[in-house]
Amino acid sequence: LNTPYEISVFPWVRAQKLVEKGHYDAFFVASKNPDRDQYAVISEPLFDSSWIWYLPKTSTIDPLSKEFFKGSSVGTVFGTSMNAWLKRDFVYVVQKQGSDELFQLLSVARLDAILLTKPMFENSIKRLGKSAKDYKSVVAKKRPLGVYFGKVLALKKPDFIARFNQGLRVCSS
Repeated sequence: LNTPYEISVFPWVRAQKLVEKGHYDAFFVASKNPDRDQYAVISEPLFDSSWIWYLPKTSTIDPLSKEFFKGSSVGTVFGTSMNAWLKRDFVYVVQKQGSDELFQLLSVARLDAILLTKPMFENSIKRLGKSAKDYKSVVAKKRPLGVYFGKVLALKKPDFIARFNQGLRVCSS
């Protein structure tokens, strides 16, 4: 796109706030949600990502049942779209800064299930020295992920997002 860029790494919630306030142009990767849509515009998907329930292999809980939604204790990472969904639709929600903490709570039965993406799951079990065989997984939602560009950028460079999306289509074909 012949556009110079710089990538900075921030905690997830701060990255979103910096774009909301117009201090940065974009954050990624993210799923579409109404809160973000107020101050940013999402690109076409970079890739698809599923939200997956992870439970101990011995669990008899069905994460797709109505009972699960009403009475289970669930957790996810603070500031994610998964967190917003859980807080809206579940009664007992634990939110932590990282997935490693959630695994610790799951291992001592403080949580019935945790909601993560597959990369989050794989990174945590590797760091914690756990085995994927000790968990069962159930897809909760499929979510495409993209780049959220701030509306400030969209006003300054009205054709940029369309050009970015065109570039994505060229790259994926």
